Amino acid sequence: MCLKITKNRNAFTLIELMVTIAISFIVVMGIGTFMVSVQRGWGQMFNRVHSDVVQDAYILRKAFDGTVRKAARHYTIADDKTSAEVDYWDDTANNDAEFPDRYARFYWLDDKLFVEHGIKNPRAAFRTGTLAENVTDCRFTGTGTALKMSLQLDDGKQTLQIITSAVLHN
Repeated sequence: MCLKITKNRNAFTLIELMVTIAISFIVVMGIGTFMVSVQRGWGQMFNRVHSDVVQDAYILRKAFDGTVRKAARHYTIADDKTSAEVDYWDDTANNDAEFPDRYARFYWLDDKLFVEHGIKNPRAAFRTGTLAENVTDCRFTGTGTALKMSLQLDDGKQTLQIITSAVLHN
């Protein structure tokens, strides 16, 4: 009697199945690694953009620009270039004074940048505020009617170099 053996090629062999699983594993691991890398990069960028150093930089630029732009044409820079003072008129008073009656002094002390607002005559400070912390360097320079502030902020994780300038009111 003669038996006829037929081969059923509709099924996978064990070797084909193991090769398919190995290729699928490599593809899934590649996609997973890519997704983790993208998430880590996004997290680092988010932390850089929303860190305390960046927030301080935004606040101090806005305060410096706003104060200097409303100031009179005159400014004073300290010999060591770590402080600058501008004179301005009181916005709330309805006065037509010939000379500015207020002053704003930006100064770097220890690791902080401060702004002090006050009345010129008699000289009296009425408000002092901290514009930025973690300041490692600060210099003021002037050209014509423009006042420039260059400073460096460093919180141990991120270092920012900020240069901002504003033209005094004419």
